[in-house]
Amino acid sequence: MHIHLFISEKAPAGERLRAALRDVLSGLSVIQYSRIEAFDQVIPSHFNEAAVAVVMVGENEELARLADKKGILEKTRTILILPDNGKEALTMGHLLRPRFLTFMSSDFSDVAAVLTHIKSREQKKNLDRGQHGISF
Repeated sequence: MHIHLFISEKAPAGERLRAALRDVLSGLSVIQYSRIEAFDQVIPSHFNEAAVAVVMVGENEELARLADKKGILEKTRTILILPDNGKEALTMGHLLRPRFLTFMSSDFSDVAAVLTHIKSREQKKNLDRGQHGISF
């Protein structure tokens, strides 16, 4: 399972998010970004059903630029952290169709819980595949 961790340079809560996710992300493949343009450099196949994107935007302008690239995140389970709960941010945020949406004012325990749940489901799925696989 790949984790795409986008924490905007403009997000003041970035270090708090990293601290909240440190234990959950341990042992996972994590690719970190701090600029939206970096998404253009990633191989599209890295954004798939087995990947999770945790996206923290710092301002609505970044969110609008990310919404223009929503095709990149289309097949990826996305956790979106918005800068505020204003109507504009919520409207643009929902366009990205995240699996989970929260705000920068959060303590991020909710994000850690969602990632933990996804991680355990993914591990169970991998075990099931191994137990029910075809052997020759």
